[in-house]
Amino acid sequence: MSEENRPTEHQPTVVPATLVESEGSCLGSALSWFVILGIVAYLFSHILYSQLFPSTEPQEITAAELMEVNLTGQVMIGQTQIDPNSQATSNSQLEPLNKGPVEQRYCYAILVNEIDSAEQALEKLKATDQAVEKANYKLSAAQARLREIIGELLEAYDSGNFDSSIIPKEDRDFLSSKLGWCGELVLVPSGTPHKTMRRDILDSALRLLFVLVGVVLFGIGLLLTGLVSLAVIFYLTVTGKLASRMHNEPQRGSIYLQTFAIWMALFVVLQLLSGLAAEFITDPVLVQLLMPVAFFLSLIVLAWPVVRGISFAEVREDIGLKWGNPLKEIVVGALTYTALLPFLLCAAVVSIILAGLLSMMQSMSQPTNEFAGGTQGGHPIQEDIASGDITTWLIVFVTACIAAPIIEETMFRGVFYRHLRDATNRWHRYWSVAFAALVNSLIFAAIHPQGIIGIPLLTTLAIGFSLTRQWRGSLIAPMVMHAINNGLVTCILFTMLL
Repeated sequence: MSEENRPTEHQPTVVPATLVESEGSCLGSALSWFVILGIVAYLFSHILYSQLFPSTEPQEITAAELMEVNLTGQVMIGQTQIDPNSQATSNSQLEPLNKGPVEQRYCYAILVNEIDSAEQALEKLKATDQAVEKANYKLSAAQARLREIIGELLEAYDSGNFDSSIIPKEDRDFLSSKLGWCGELVLVPSGTPHKTMRRDILDSALRLLFVLVGVVLFGIGLLLTGLVSLAVIFYLTVTGKLASRMHNEPQRGSIYLQTFAIWMALFVVLQLLSGLAAEFITDPVLVQLLMPVAFFLSLIVLAWPVVRGISFAEVREDIGLKWGNPLKEIVVGALTYTALLPFLLCAAVVSIILAGLLSMMQSMSQPTNEFAGGTQGGHPIQEDIASGDITTWLIVFVTACIAAPIIEETMFRGVFYRHLRDATNRWHRYWSVAFAALVNSLIFAAIHPQGIIGIPLLTTLAIGFSLTRQWRGSLIAPMVMHAINNGLVTCILFTMLL
């Protein structure tokens, strides 16, 4: 369709009444909304329940939780490498680690040994023993073995023997495999004969500290760039130079709503089938590939509008699957993402407040279990990153930074946003855009596994994607924004774990 003949926001297209009535039936719309809201309610309530009422059964620490403990420990030890006078401050900052899973408390004792002394570390270890006995908690075989190994090492260090080779190699390997960096640290205390190994462990803590400083500086630079981008966008908006390129296609009734409902139902089914398939597949790489494969398979629903009589070329035009000037759209997407950062910063503050409130509600709703993990507000993909190898990381990157942006933007900002704008086309354009952006963004946020803690950030992101889709008329820029956001998060995690 040529630019001259393309309908604009101010040129509504005349649609045959029979088409609107047959394809936009109230029954089809009602059934589609029932499916969409039903799936959203089920997913969100399931996640919310698990956040409000987490398992009270003590269990071994997860890979994601251990990753956070080790990162905290590395930062604290890195600080003491730069400023030895910060040891007292670091010791107090580590105190929050002296709770939660048993392994986390063992890591705390190890860090106390490094910052303070083996004598103090043994006291922390004995305090954990007393807490375990008081709670009538039975250690798992792995936890009991960790306690025995760490206790033997700390007692040797307290007596002046700093050579960790006093314990068998299999025990040293077990310690490293179960506690990661902290397990390696306790094997090379100050005074160890293994100087090179100790230097490598301490250098890794320094590297992480410098990485974090670099991330902060990079974030500040992005934020400043975002403020400039936001000012430019605001100027273009108020001067009327930022015109919407999303045009009014002939009304398709409920066809795109049906397409989105089918996609949600299909995606849930594909996830369930992936879970079942994982029970029978022995190759872990194939198991990890199930998610991106399910993502791309779900796009088969775009055949539904074609079945209903809309040509695929028209479908692509309707939902924004068009290239335009790809390079320009990529640049616009990158700059628009930076303009979103000030709002994301505010949303992050709200998420932190929600996390605090959720923690309070957890403590009020059930007896406190001192050996339980923390509030669950992260994405399951963190567990894959924390426990995976380079192959897992590659699959995670493809899933998060390629598959998710393409499929989610196609369905949410393409298909679903198109329907919401069509359904409200009689409203004032600004109200229609605001409604469509907010509704599709809230549903987008609600189905993600971060639960209520992730709602502010994800909704803010999705609103930005929606407004960019409205502005550009194409999904390329929103896909780029989505990919940049997921890419930044995953790359930062990868870099910290290297």
